[in-house]
Amino acid sequence: MEAASRRQAILDRLRTADRPVSASALAAGLNVSRQIIVGDIALLRAGGAEISATPRGYVLSASYALNPTNDHFSDLISVYGKLYTPGFAPHNSLTAAATYQTSIGGFKNPAGESFLSYKSARLIPRGFDSNDINSRNYFAASLDYQLPVWYPEGGIPSVLYFKRIRLNLGADYGQFDAFDYRKGRTETRRIHSFGGDLYVDFNVFRQPASATSTLRLSFYAPSKGGLWWSASLGLPF
Repeated sequence: MEAASRRQAILDRLRTADRPVSASALAAGLNVSRQIIVGDIALLRAGGAEISATPRGYVLSASYALNPTNDHFSDLISVYGKLYTPGFAPHNSLTAAATYQTSIGGFKNPAGESFLSYKSARLIPRGFDSNDINSRNYFAASLDYQLPVWYPEGGIPSVLYFKRIRLNLGADYGQFDAFDYRKGRTETRRIHSFGGDLYVDFNVFRQPASATSTLRLSFYAPSKGGLWWSASLGLPF
């Protein structure tokens, strides 16, 4: 296999994978050494491909946001971590994530809060948005378990091919400090949600097996408000 074709095959494999893929697994599938895969990944990333390295199934990141032109803005410190592990059965996966963010400095009103502040939306309980949280001592965690439900392997010949149906069960938790104007003090507020996502992997027309599209339907029950749902379509490019 030529180098260009091999790198395209790597991209196709990463785009369709539902969990991190190791360099060793890519090397075995393409019948080359791990060192060649590492070099290919470096070239792909240099060419603009968004490939995140996840050694041993971990993702860790930290950020510091500030506005150097306005002292009234508070700065934001944000830390995020994610863990990928195999599930309890073949082709199952378990994902756990957590984040912490808090604001520092900025203009303070009598309630002790800065309305001119940044917020990180890296991890917000599903069914909520950034307007529902406060960046003062904000902590959130999520747990997801994904498993295959059915492999239809059929459809309309030359038009639509259903490859796989997956189910993800998820639960989220978040808490933050907020000022209660009625009580005149700062209290810890807690939010949570639970539900699931249904993924349908399919190919249209005569696309290769690696060019898989995904339809996702999500349904979650947040602790505030009614049932939340969304739909999205992932394309292989």
